[in-house]
Amino acid sequence: MTIMCRHHQAGLKQSGTGYGRQPFVHALAIGCLLAIILTFAGCTTPVAHSANERFTLAWLDQNQMVRVRFSTDGRTWQDATFPQLSVNRGVGAAADPNGVLFLVAGAGFSAGDVGPAVWGVGPNNYSASVDHLPPLPTGNRMDCAPSLAYAGNSVWLFAFLDHSSAKVWAFNSGPRTWADVTPAIGVNNTSVSGRPSIVVKGNTAVLTWLRNPGATSELQVVLGTLDGNGNVNWQGGSPFPNTENGFGSVAQHALTQDQTSFLLGVVRPDNNPSGQIQTFTLFVYESTDGQHWNKRTQLGAAHPPNASLRDFPLTIAAHSDGTIIVAENIANHRFFRFDGQAWSVITSGVFTGTPQDGKDLALVATGRP
Repeated sequence: MTIMCRHHQAGLKQSGTGYGRQPFVHALAIGCLLAIILTFAGCTTPVAHSANERFTLAWLDQNQMVRVRFSTDGRTWQDATFPQLSVNRGVGAAADPNGVLFLVAGAGFSAGDVGPAVWGVGPNNYSASVDHLPPLPTGNRMDCAPSLAYAGNSVWLFAFLDHSSAKVWAFNSGPRTWADVTPAIGVNNTSVSGRPSIVVKGNTAVLTWLRNPGATSELQVVLGTLDGNGNVNWQGGSPFPNTENGFGSVAQHALTQDQTSFLLGVVRPDNNPSGQIQTFTLFVYESTDGQHWNKRTQLGAAHPPNASLRDFPLTIAAHSDGTIIVAENIANHRFFRFDGQAWSVITSGVFTGTPQDGKDLALVATGRP
């Protein structure tokens, strides 16, 4: 008996249409079987627990090939079995509550080009075939690798930079269609730089993007409500309200969630004395509603283990046991781990090959082994 997750069945019926998706049908069936409770005849959503959570990290090497590794604890990493995939911009990824992982490599070679995708179940069970996603409609351009989130009912949200504006498009993996769901009311969406970030927890979506209209940057935060059918209703946006004495405005940002709270990683410049090398500090804020944020922890030159971050692409992921991992893609490929009490710097054993500096990384938590 072949059992498939209900919210992906529509898309899987189209396997064999030239995208090489039949191997994924088998992979997904295997993944669904892992989550079956014998008294039920179908997929169930597993409860997130540290025993079955994994981290997945993806990046581009010097030959523009996607590399993927996974870890149980964020300290020890191993290679994933992943198909050959070469792209340009970077990598984005997200997982749904059943552990189905959708990894998209931003190609960025032409207008509207989204880039190829690979489907998987858990951190190391990927389709052997690459899914070439349909292009965005004419007039849209993806200038960075997308930030992804699962909205329900086979719909995945893509947040990306288009010229100097943030865009959000919804991809329905059933009919394989795109819909523009960019928030338009009550937001300031000009002079945007870098990759926007998006995350979903329950029926709430949080979206952030960084504006640089002048000497001081501004982090815009937008909230949305999901209706259970993959549709998002944006509620307007506002500047991120939290400031830190002795530190500058936001330089980098990234969102995630740990099953209980939304987490926002923010890098701020330290107020260094004149003539000193500029250093940066990471602040991680938490929120249960996406509106009210409190600082959970920070890491910087003056905070153990006294590690300064840089103003480079940032990504963050978290487990329900309090573990947070953060990666920065610069020359020494910095990697940090928070165990719920203290930070540590992982200096080796994470990346294989040499990542391309400055390219967008993907770092996600999946809820299935």
